[in-house]
Amino acid sequence: MKFQNYKPEIINFLYKLIKFIPIVGIIIFIYLLINIGIEKIIDAFLSIPIIFLFIAIILMIIRVILSSLKWWSISRKQKIDISLFKIFKILLICFFYESITPASIGSFIGIYYIKKESKISWQKSFTNSLLDNAIDFIILMLLGLIGSLLIFNYYPEIFYMLFLIFMIIIILFLFLMKEKRGNWLFNFLIKPLFPLKIRDKIDKSVELLYEDLPTFQDIILPFFIGLSVWIIFGLQVYTIAYAFSVNIPIISFIFIYYISLIAGLLPISVGGLGVREGVLVFLLLIFGVPPATTFVISLCSHIIGNIFPGFIGGLLLIRKTYSIGKNNL
Repeated sequence: MKFQNYKPEIINFLYKLIKFIPIVGIIIFIYLLINIGIEKIIDAFLSIPIIFLFIAIILMIIRVILSSLKWWSISRKQKIDISLFKIFKILLICFFYESITPASIGSFIGIYYIKKESKISWQKSFTNSLLDNAIDFIILMLLGLIGSLLIFNYYPEIFYMLFLIFMIIIILFLFLMKEKRGNWLFNFLIKPLFPLKIRDKIDKSVELLYEDLPTFQDIILPFFIGLSVWIIFGLQVYTIAYAFSVNIPIISFIFIYYISLIAGLLPISVGGLGVREGVLVFLLLIFGVPPATTFVISLCSHIIGNIFPGFIGGLLLIRKTYSIGKNNL
């Protein structure tokens, strides 16, 4: 009897905890503002020459176009009939949701729009979006792992932690890319959780998840496009850093920045805000970069690289919502 009364209390506590967790990043962000000094941060922002902001915006546009091309190439391999331009607009909407959700989970809103625009099954759309995001995440983890080697003498634990996560992700990815292994895992772990009445329907859903799944050879091109996307993103951030005459080799700076991006994916912040800046401030202290400068570099890069395209995506959502008689993007 005590257990029955206690169980709802645990559930309520966990529910409140989950709602509170994303606020952690905001708290870190406010702490950094106060600790570094708002005046110093504002002065640093105002000191950025316009030409560097312009270059960073150009690189952002190139990055978004290439990201669309990567997603479109995956869709073509899955025989999904959707234009590159529609993919481009869906990606902008994904940027909007990424900027307002923890761990960039909002990017999976693309599942809904891909299904709606191409008239495919939810399962196939889910696989399409998951594959696109998985490639991005694997590349980012690989680049972050390289970055951790550059600071291994200072923080070896970062390398070990990222290496462990990277290997787990790679093993899961390779395992699930084969339908037989995916079916076995599903039947062993997930299927027993469902009632007998709907297990046949669940089996059909698993089959649809693997419908027209690209081979490893098919994702080579998207992988290299994705790699170029992350490199351009790194150059975009370095452009802002260069404006401050940050005395760090370009390779070292870019790869260390990828570590902060990985930290920003933790589900303890909205859009990685605060966590990403805090980690980068911490890591660049090795090179003697002032915290105010690092904070502005990270925040400004996030605004240009994510908030700005997300703002355009938000405008597309408003236009779609209030356009009469228009159901498509």
